[in-house]
Amino acid sequence: MEGKKLGALLVILLTCLLFYAMLISSASGVIKFIVILITMAGCGISLQSLLKIDGQFGVLLLRTQKGLRYIDYIANAAPRLWQACADFGTVLGFGLSSFFIFKRYREGVPLKTFLFSMAALVVVSQTMTLKVFQMIILLISVPMDVSSLSQQMGSVASYVPWVTLLAMLFFGFCGVTVVGLILNTYSIIVSILSVLLSVPGSSLNDAMPGASPVIPGINMPLLEGIIALGVLLFVHEMSHGILSIIGKVRLESAGLLLFGVIPVGAFIDPDEKSLEKKGIDVQTRVFAAGSASNLIMFILFFFLLLGFEHFTAPFLDPSIHLVSVDPGSPAFEAGLRPGDRLISVEGIGITWENFGQFGTFLAQRDTVMVKTDKGEYLIQPKLSGDRKIIGIRVPSYPPYMQGYEWLGFLKNTIGLIFVLNFLVGVINLIPLFMAFDGYRILAMHMKNQLVINIISYSLLLMFLLNFVPWLWR
Repeated sequence: MEGKKLGALLVILLTCLLFYAMLISSASGVIKFIVILITMAGCGISLQSLLKIDGQFGVLLLRTQKGLRYIDYIANAAPRLWQACADFGTVLGFGLSSFFIFKRYREGVPLKTFLFSMAALVVVSQTMTLKVFQMIILLISVPMDVSSLSQQMGSVASYVPWVTLLAMLFFGFCGVTVVGLILNTYSIIVSILSVLLSVPGSSLNDAMPGASPVIPGINMPLLEGIIALGVLLFVHEMSHGILSIIGKVRLESAGLLLFGVIPVGAFIDPDEKSLEKKGIDVQTRVFAAGSASNLIMFILFFFLLLGFEHFTAPFLDPSIHLVSVDPGSPAFEAGLRPGDRLISVEGIGITWENFGQFGTFLAQRDTVMVKTDKGEYLIQPKLSGDRKIIGIRVPSYPPYMQGYEWLGFLKNTIGLIFVLNFLVGVINLIPLFMAFDGYRILAMHMKNQLVINIISYSLLLMFLLNFVPWLWR
């Protein structure tokens, strides 16, 4: 037994070393993802064999009954509040269609709860979701460009905002996500067919990935990402447990899911036979509780993020330094280098407030005078597609001043908790397949299994198609 424990320790150390090597590697994100995927699967299978841990395909289930009494205490402290939170999240997830879900509840849902939740859905969708996209661009390395999609939609594109609004009202965030999935799937198929049919000007790069794995250290900050994922998983699974106890469903165990050595989830394991015997209201609330808690956390962290940005604004560095200069680019040939501080362009001082107008200067001139702390440089922009560039990169947002870099760590952590709770909360309500809570909710409220399968497999196919553009990026 000691030999197996030593072997497991060796496997863990080797896996961690290879994982770190891939993090600092210059390989593409796709190659990194594939190598890490294979490494973690091998690690998990080895640990499963050596330590006799429950699991499958490299995913390990670490079970325990510790902590269940604390969940019981929290659940019984305010049962009506937790039920209201689950109902609130159901409305955010499914919009007006949640009314038909609530009609099947034994005691129903108070009208004021339903109306308040619908009002919150409208307000949140119109005020907070824009911040989600901003933080995704800043913190998660995924392509986001709707211009090619708009071009492919043609005249139909003008109807998209109305379709999205109606989807939001009638089917909540789940409906909007499905609409986005359908539109991006259409864009991908059009791009592929245009290339196959040799349509002039067509390119596979016109298709943007609509889905992406989110991996700390690969496409988002490592430590901040791990903390954010830990928070959302804890809240998600804790909520399932709380609503199970309120519904008198026995909890068998709780635990952590590991893929190799990477925590990828947590779980609360209710007694399935006991849950199946409960009313449809208890079952729906148990399944909706995880996403509901994530969406509530998303709202809370929206205000926390705004407050943090407001009170730490005086500590932002007002100067703009070049993060990188593309080798062989006009800026590089002129003499600009990473670390140079931008002072002015064509005699106009450059600040974070007006840096977005920099592209206008390039579009209107054949040459542009750029002044940095190292001197002045006359640069001739070059065409890249339909725009002019000089080949420089600056931070996505103002960094914090020297000595206050730790504020950037806190902001990234808060921002990722905000974004990931929204993404996980919404995606988990989509009835993609049986592992998603949205599928189980749909199966309870729709008795036609053929229709359920058509919806589920169609969404799953579109979801997988949205990964395809990564093959040529």
